[in-house]
Amino acid sequence: MSVLNDRTQGGSSLTDGTVELMVHRRLTKDGAGGPFHLDELGVDGKGLVVRGKHYLFFKPISESHKIHRDFSQRLFLEPIVSFAKYTSTEAEFRTKHVTSYSALNKPLPENVHLLTLENWKKNQLLIRLEHFYESEDNNDLSKAVTVDLQTLFKTLKITNIVETTLAANEILSESERLHWNSHVWFSEESQRSRRAVDSNVQLTPQQIRTFILTIEDHSQPLGMNY
Repeated sequence: MSVLNDRTQGGSSLTDGTVELMVHRRLTKDGAGGPFHLDELGVDGKGLVVRGKHYLFFKPISESHKIHRDFSQRLFLEPIVSFAKYTSTEAEFRTKHVTSYSALNKPLPENVHLLTLENWKKNQLLIRLEHFYESEDNNDLSKAVTVDLQTLFKTLKITNIVETTLAANEILSESERLHWNSHVWFSEESQRSRRAVDSNVQLTPQQIRTFILTIEDHSQPLGMNY
């Protein structure tokens, strides 16, 4: 059983075969000098009301990771629906307005999320790519994946790619990390991340990589607010 919700909640299993989720933090307890109520009644005195959603999936464990990773992204990034008055027919509306658009040449891999896409400086974009699976998920989507930045966007011609630290405050190849007396994989991973940057970007599970893209001045915009 997989449980997804629409907000952060506490959860426990105090008895075998049961799951308890805290949907509200309103509690009542006794104080040392008498009853002490930790109640949140709100401005109207009637008590706070929480309306949330829970999504339950019953699937084999081998499929649960994919359901959880994919659907949690869809919940977090679900579109905001807005409406406007229009008096003509749907067909006429479609001839005058763009009703469907993608700035990508093709969909990203199922395990990759375009976390950031924004203007940086003149003729430069800042992007972050995220591999949102874990290696412990133990399926095809929990493996390393490669994305070609040069062919990712329809209307952009990229002339230079520079990888930065996560916050984009340092060029990755110029950043200096603290050295620890450790024998774990950090040293090897650090060397891998410092390799020469080309348009083919490899992402390992749970990795976020940040890049500054320089584009040609006459490149067409993406057709969206980015």
